[in-house]
Amino acid sequence: LHKLLDQLPFGKSIKLEDDMVCFLKAIYGPKVHWRCQEQRDAVGALLSLQTDVVVALGCGVGKTAVVLLPALIENGHTIIVVPLISLLNDWQRRLLALNIPFECFKGLQTRSLAGHANIILASADTAQGKHWEQCLSELSKPIYRVVIEEFHNYATDLGYRKRAFLNPYRLRNAGPVQLVLMSASVPSPLLQVLANSFYLRND
Repeated sequence: LHKLLDQLPFGKSIKLEDDMVCFLKAIYGPKVHWRCQEQRDAVGALLSLQTDVVVALGCGVGKTAVVLLPALIENGHTIIVVPLISLLNDWQRRLLALNIPFECFKGLQTRSLAGHANIILASADTAQGKHWEQCLSELSKPIYRVVIEEFHNYATDLGYRKRAFLNPYRLRNAGPVQLVLMSASVPSPLLQVLANSFYLRND
């Protein structure tokens, strides 16, 4: 994977059909291809950085790849915010298994972010506050996007985790970055409510 990444200089124009499939195979194996058109379209939307994106793909359809492919070829950071510690642990296990570098922000336990990895993991509880914002401001590379995993939790779990899930638009404290909301399935009425809560851009 690292040899393949070295062959693609940062800033080169990315061809979705050729280069991205090549990276997909490098990560998951030579027989892997796009799982569905929606997965391919989502990767294209993330790479364009033109608008916020909602990724609603069923379990096993490839949401993880949608996040990893852009993050691996960009010269900047993708922040992944998860609602549960168990999901945070899952992300760490997946990235370690794939030999993909990452940092994990653990609130006050993390004095600063080294910035050596493109991917930064954080929980919904820690991705807020002055210390979080200070750590982000000290990064030398730009932040391209903030990915919110299982974003429906910001509506369904608000009652008992108000501190973590209240005012989700605060996740834009990383700056004028792309916001990506991810979930396996979200009913249309709830999707509109959450889109308004996150102040999604669609232009």
